[in-house]
Amino acid sequence: MPSLSDDDVHDREQRIFGVVRELLPRVGAQGLTMDKVAAKVDFSKGTLYNHFKSVEDLLLAFLTGEFEAHQAWFERAALFRGRARERFLALALAAQLADQELGCDEMPPTFIADDQVFAKASAETRERFKEAHRSTFAIFTGVVRDGIAAGDLPASVSPELVSTAGWSLFMGAAELYRARLIYVDASPDVFGAATQQMFLHLLDGFGWKPLSTEHDYIATISRVLQEVFPQEAHTLGLLGNKSGT
Repeated sequence: MPSLSDDDVHDREQRIFGVVRELLPRVGAQGLTMDKVAAKVDFSKGTLYNHFKSVEDLLLAFLTGEFEAHQAWFERAALFRGRARERFLALALAAQLADQELGCDEMPPTFIADDQVFAKASAETRERFKEAHRSTFAIFTGVVRDGIAAGDLPASVSPELVSTAGWSLFMGAAELYRARLIYVDASPDVFGAATQQMFLHLLDGFGWKPLSTEHDYIATISRVLQEVFPQEAHTLGLLGNKSGT
């Protein structure tokens, strides 16, 4: 696409991703096709294939963009002024806020980069996905290492294990909730609060101090909203006003 600048290519791909975001809640990952996407964009199907070689390539690129969009939230949360466990909680809260702000809560269950999607995507898209995953995961493991260095976590604890457990809890619970298999009659707010409690107990299991019985983590959540994400929390109705009061 020599006639397009890098900015033009990026803008066009963002428009394509917007169509994917619109279609996925209705048709699911299995029902998404290049024909359905092409029918909703203002350029030809051939042009669509100039950007993405297959629907799997498009899906993986879209998922990569979700990782990259979330990373900015995680980078902010990691700078929260508190002990390492509080900062790790801030990361989890950032994931929940980003999901709501970016519309991820509307994505269908089991929307993941499975073997088929990964195998049929281009090598460039696969590498970009892996780099986005590595960069995001490194933020989480970095905070866990800070907890170990501070003596709040046993030195024998694996930062990768703690981070993976946290991700698994949040992503697994979200998938089950969207599939209406847990908290069937609960509102998103009730489910979100329950997930936070599960997360706190998970970290207690690793012996990460201060334990939930020793510290007011509800107050930590309030501080994160007010100090790190005041505008976003206000927009989502989690704060009374922009100042957080």
